[in-house]
Amino acid sequence: LKCPRPKKNHGGSRRAEMTVPYVHLLSAVRPNRYDVRFEFQKLGADDAFKGSLKADLDLLTQTRTVELHAKCIQVHSAVVMLQSGEKLQMSEAVVQDASESVLLTFPSAVGPGSVVLECDFTGSIRGPLSGLYHCDFNGIAGASTHFEPVYARYVFPCIDEPAAKAHFKISIVAPSALTVVSNMPEESSRCLEGVTEHVFAETPRMSSYLLGFAIGDFSVIQMEPGKSPVPMALYAQRGKEKMGQFALDIAAYSLDFFEKFFDQKFPLPKLDLVVPPAFPIGGMENWGIITLTDRALMDETASLRKRQGVANLVAHEVSHMWFGDLVTPSWWDDLWLKEGFASWVNLLPLDAKYPEWRVWDSWILSKLYGGSSKGGALEVDQYQATHPIEVAVNHPSEVQEIFDDLSYNKGSAVVNMLYHSLGHETFRKGLSEWLEKCKNSNSTTNELWGCLAAASGQPVAEMMTSWTQQMGFPVLEVTSSVCGEDWEISQQRFSLKHVKEEKRMKVNTWTIPVSFRHGDGGEGEGEERTLFSGCRTKIPRKGEWIKVNSGIRTPLRVCYSKELLQKIVKSGTALKAMDRVGLVNDTFALVRAGMLEPSVLMSLFESLLATERDPLAWVGHIAVLRKVIDAFEGAFEDLEKARELKRFITHLVAPLKERLGWEEPATEDTWESLLRPEVLSLLGTLKDPEVCRESISRAQSYLCTAPSHSSGGLNLRAAFSPCPACGGLEVPSSAVRGVALRVGLSNKASLWTSMCQRLQAASNTEERDQLLIALMGHSDGQVLEDWVAAAIGGKLPSQEWETLFVGLASNRHHKRLAWRMLIRHWDAVEKVWGQSQFKMKAIISHAMSKADPEEVQSFFESHPCDVAKRSIQQQLEGLEADARLNAKAQDLHNYFQSGMPQL
Repeated sequence: LKCPRPKKNHGGSRRAEMTVPYVHLLSAVRPNRYDVRFEFQKLGADDAFKGSLKADLDLLTQTRTVELHAKCIQVHSAVVMLQSGEKLQMSEAVVQDASESVLLTFPSAVGPGSVVLECDFTGSIRGPLSGLYHCDFNGIAGASTHFEPVYARYVFPCIDEPAAKAHFKISIVAPSALTVVSNMPEESSRCLEGVTEHVFAETPRMSSYLLGFAIGDFSVIQMEPGKSPVPMALYAQRGKEKMGQFALDIAAYSLDFFEKFFDQKFPLPKLDLVVPPAFPIGGMENWGIITLTDRALMDETASLRKRQGVANLVAHEVSHMWFGDLVTPSWWDDLWLKEGFASWVNLLPLDAKYPEWRVWDSWILSKLYGGSSKGGALEVDQYQATHPIEVAVNHPSEVQEIFDDLSYNKGSAVVNMLYHSLGHETFRKGLSEWLEKCKNSNSTTNELWGCLAAASGQPVAEMMTSWTQQMGFPVLEVTSSVCGEDWEISQQRFSLKHVKEEKRMKVNTWTIPVSFRHGDGGEGEGEERTLFSGCRTKIPRKGEWIKVNSGIRTPLRVCYSKELLQKIVKSGTALKAMDRVGLVNDTFALVRAGMLEPSVLMSLFESLLATERDPLAWVGHIAVLRKVIDAFEGAFEDLEKARELKRFITHLVAPLKERLGWEEPATEDTWESLLRPEVLSLLGTLKDPEVCRESISRAQSYLCTAPSHSSGGLNLRAAFSPCPACGGLEVPSSAVRGVALRVGLSNKASLWTSMCQRLQAASNTEERDQLLIALMGHSDGQVLEDWVAAAIGGKLPSQEWETLFVGLASNRHHKRLAWRMLIRHWDAVEKVWGQSQFKMKAIISHAMSKADPEEVQSFFESHPCDVAKRSIQQQLEGLEADARLNAKAQDLHNYFQSGMPQL
């Protein structure tokens, strides 16, 4: 490593006048233990703090310099103590911008061998939600940390790489009135003048990004003794702690479940959940101190969908206590190894605790297909601007971009595929052996494949490499052979661009475990499996039809010949519910890619949905119907032609409205409850007169109730009871409240003022989200522009800006308003969220959903956004695909005019 020639400087850091390429600092220095002490007198944004560090290091070569990661902190003095007892005073500290480090130079060479480095440093509390950032506890200043992936270096000098595991001993001096929590239990405390020093027990060996602490006006609830493997507690802003009981219960259940599943005890003496007032993402798996967004808090009025979301979030973070914390990826190339696995394994405890939730089928809808959003594995991986699951990371600045839906959702999809290939016990045994082998250390994807191969006796790496090291996924084309004795299956990469446009592209093949079922119009035969890796394969024909990828266990698309598709559809209920969902979802994707005509999808809807009875399958079908509406919106200038599609979809869905209604019975199937708001929302979008009238009435009824701050939102007593002021009409439950508000305001603009007032009074996050999305659907564009300007100017917490853009993107009156608002307020959005990969991608994605591609491209040429660069390219590809599909609208009109023949 070539560094600037040092100059004598004992009074702090200076900045290097030349840049250096990024290198792994672990190649020169290996940390064993950090003893860090922080002193906080004030905790406002930009307030300074003092720190002292004592680090036990192994220097691998003889050198006059010791380089540690450090950014936005200043090292004032440093001393290195040699094994002989000799002490050397730092002669200079040089800031290295390129490597985000500080180079400490000493008057003579030190190492190789063990040394103790002591240094004093200062830093400041950040405004952006990374590193150590400011939190407002209702006027009381506090702070919290978020170090993943590379933000520990913003708070203290360290080797800030995942493979640089070390023990951490943390001491924090903070105002005495505030609560302080960290990864380990507090060992001791002592009062000083107006402040208290908190000393925490030493951690096991762990990576720097897993260190965490929070300082604030917290209240706490604790898990009852004996109901969790270790003591557990939840810390939240004073007055909100009881709203965390559900999250704490899920965490305790998950911790116990994973101990048994992994055959590995949780190695820390406690596990806390901390909910600061502000947090940039859903949750973070700091070892022993999981941090959660305040959206994990909820009261008794929370909808089932809200409960499921919180349960998924908490179980995901608890699973990281093993996958990510106990065993950590060696480098960010293997980010998917912890995130993909955690996104899959978190379903196991939820399935055990709530079998009625059908979490595996729900996972297919949301994480594989993406529901009505664009985040499913098969959604994000269908673009040319995708990336392999295992992706080379050459610099920490590249890490942010791969914290994306592909790493999480496609990662979990290939894990699910492997799980079904190996079987439950074999898979569990391989994971347990890997955890035992690599615990308190780091690992790679190949090491995990090795343990699973040893447990199963199968060539796991050979199969999985094609899924983790190349982009995209296959589409299988299934036809009958000429002689009629076999089914012929071919594979190629699926892309939104039709195959004829890709002649110059590389031919990709995958090693594909495929499950399939034969049928003859009745129940068919049992499920079979095969594995193939070539371009083509044959399966002996045993019936009139074959359903490929039965159970949806492999992340791919299937394209059947027209004749075969007709036979499959005529089999009706012989197909399992999720196979029907897969058939509809694949057909829409094939239509969007130009491999099928839109009329084929309409015919499939007409044939399949007429007999659909499964509520979960209907939730999946409605997600596709919404995508169809969005794809063809504005395709017809002729209003009568435009109404044809709306009438068709209304005809399909209206019977569900009659069956489900607005009220939730005391005893009802879980997915009936989840289907109700989907049906009402879709019909509201289609301007169903009855739904619009009922939405207005129920929105008015809700707005007559008084918000209760003690319950965190809607008055519990009035939550499900009639409102006398509105003629006794039922106040909508939280499950359908969002529909009533959004559809109600869209059809009665005079509700605007009351909703704005209610938003100011509401504190429940689910209620606020519903109000905010509804408000952003207002028909008056100028009113919205003024309101958004005030909101981003400080009237709305920045945590809710993403929800604001969700609402703007779904505004049917002003399709491109979301994009106009983003570019108008770009500087403010980038200042707050520019370093948050999740928030920035989400906001941009929603804003771009109806934007003009040329305008988008032009804007980002002059306003580059590194954390969302790939996401922006994907959105542009999607807009181009939508334009191609929109141009085929005449095919829809021809279908409707032909009498809508069924398949």
